Amino acid sequence: DGATDWQAFRQITLPLLAPTMLVVIVLALIRAVQVFDIPFAFTRGGPGTATLTLVQYIYDIGFASPARRFGIASAASLVMAVFLVVVTLIQLRLNREDSV
Repeated sequence: DGATDWQAFRQITLPLLAPTMLVVIVLALIRAVQVFDIPFAFTRGGPGTATLTLVQYIYDIGFASPARRFGIASAASLVMAVFLVVVTLIQLRLNREDSV
């Protein structure tokens, strides 16, 4: 057809891979925000709070601390959930605009 390799990739391959890439990006983002096991097993959030993740903060506030502040832990969980929903909707909207 006379298209270069770059043109064929950009105009054929990439648009066909876009829905799959969107799913992979959304799931990778959710997993990155919800990471708990590796930092907890290696450092427990230390030194100081250098490797403290949001999920580990929720765990520490809600279950590991002697005060067990369930309200703050549940509020942080809701903030994280709202953040993930907003970012996912932004990614879906950007993908929809690219395909039109």
